[in-house]
Amino acid sequence: MKNKGKGLVGRVAHYRWQEGKGQEALNQALKGIIPQLKQQEGFHSYTIVQVGKDEYFTFTLWEDQDAMKHAATVTQLVREQLQPLRSELPQLNPVLGEVVVNERSAV
Repeated sequence: MKNKGKGLVGRVAHYRWQEGKGQEALNQALKGIIPQLKQQEGFHSYTIVQVGKDEYFTFTLWEDQDAMKHAATVTQLVREQLQPLRSELPQLNPVLGEVVVNERSAV
């Protein structure tokens, strides 16, 4: 399936967790934030990529800016719950933007 990404917006976030807390944070995300995101109108997808032992990038896609903004208030509570697990090491600030290409396999 191909989608040029027309209309989709994305959020990329970088997370570093305290040493040995990455799996705990991942488990909390799977139980907390992902089910909430799936219930939000306009939610498209959520991807977590592990790039280090306790370091991850997340990619969230929404149908439009309004859907993304609406969900931000709902998911903020889960992010606050995860805050105590975050590392004090520098982290990149989340970035938002228009999706220009979104290509997925048909499987």
